[in-house]
Amino acid sequence: MNVEVCEYLICGDGYFDFAGRDGLLKTIKKIVRNGHWLPTTVGDAAYTTALKKLSALRNFAAHDSSVSKKRALEAIGQDRMSSSGAWLKKQNRFATICNSLKAMAQHIEAAAPH
Repeated sequence: MNVEVCEYLICGDGYFDFAGRDGLLKTIKKIVRNGHWLPTTVGDAAYTTALKKLSALRNFAAHDSSVSKKRALEAIGQDRMSSSGAWLKKQNRFATICNSLKAMAQHIEAAAPH
């Protein structure tokens, strides 16, 4: 399959939209068989926190709704936050999330048959 076919299988005729980490796993599992290395890697508990936080913070930044803010606050375990960017800038939070996702990407790259 070429790249365009793969993109269509994953995204359909829209964009890559999923509801958080669990939605991402559900989308992946629609495409690959059970026991495949991709959902196993993405579902690894080592990456759960980073994926949940990043997804919730992205949705809050994109939608700026009361629901998205509530989900973001739940994901970060706090009661207040002015914006996703402001929260990420403090205490090395962005780097921590990025490092976790880079580790996941390296795990995926190592598992992928080339």
